[in-house]
Amino acid sequence: GTWRPDAFKHIDWLVEACGRRRIYVMLDLHGSPGGHSAGWLTGGQTGGNQLWSRPDYQEWDEKIWRTIAMHYKGNPTVAGYDLLNEPVPPENSSLTTSAFYDRLYRSVRCEDPDHIICFGAFFDFDVLGDPREYGWENILYQTHHYGDNDGTGIRFAMDTLRHLKDYQAKWKIPLLVGEFNCWGFMDIWDAWLTGLEESWISWSSWTFKNIDSHLCNSWGYFYHNDAIPPDYERDDEKTLCEKMAAF
Repeated sequence: GTWRPDAFKHIDWLVEACGRRRIYVMLDLHGSPGGHSAGWLTGGQTGGNQLWSRPDYQEWDEKIWRTIAMHYKGNPTVAGYDLLNEPVPPENSSLTTSAFYDRLYRSVRCEDPDHIICFGAFFDFDVLGDPREYGWENILYQTHHYGDNDGTGIRFAMDTLRHLKDYQAKWKIPLLVGEFNCWGFMDIWDAWLTGLEESWISWSSWTFKNIDSHLCNSWGYFYHNDAIPPDYERDDEKTLCEKMAAF
């Protein structure tokens, strides 16, 4: 519930380094105090999902985002704020995903009227509803998609594309497919990415380069590199640079 004096040291370094390279940054609260995703690690705490029932954790979340918004207001490198990753409240929760998003949205907008605010449509768009009902502006909806890894995912990909385009047209919202994997099936990758591009749907993969050389673990754009990865804890500067150059 308190701030370290160097709370923004590492994020500021990253934002500045990206800015010099003309790379946009979206700040993502991947884990909240108490956890927010049905006890999965994707919400910040394995086995915990207390954000939805603890007013103190909810206030901490608001405080985090208000402070981030104050700190990065006007920063041209920051593309926007991704408020919660894959939020999943308990079934008996009196606080809904859209209600808490609305609370965070208003906290951010009190400090920063300009940056894009990202909402997670997880598991689907019905957890959010039409943004016009809440008066949300300058926002985008983010979705995550994982088809079967047995080669049957082409129908899933095509059905999902139609679903995304339906909501894109119906609610007039920009969409970001922020996570996905088509596994080792290049025909599905091709159809999926081509469909997203043709539909003007933004997308991002897990990572730019993946040191895992197995195609079935295709979490990055580039793979099949068997070089020895750097050891950031133990390598000296010369060794670190030599190893990184191999990637």
